Amino acid sequence: MTGYESLFWFQAAVVYFIRALVKNSTLQELNIGSNELSEPTANILAQVIASNSVIKKIDISCNRIGVVSAISLLHCIKFEPIAEPS
Repeated sequence: MTGYESLFWFQAAVVYFIRALVKNSTLQELNIGSNELSEPTANILAQVIASNSVIKKIDISCNRIGVVSAISLLHCIKFEPIAEPS
């Protein structure tokens, strides 16, 4: 497989994954660490996660994204307040 073919299949997998996230109604934690995510992919992913009300936790460690994209991704998560112990 050539480099271009690998890139095509990777991009196709990303599109499939993003489409699945749009339809997601159960996945609460997403581990996409160590997947060589790039800035453009992270920005698209942030937009998708922003429209998803189910995901509560995301691991984006060990990727090639900058601080701005990382913050965009983390701001998309809908945090629930932690109940104080009784």
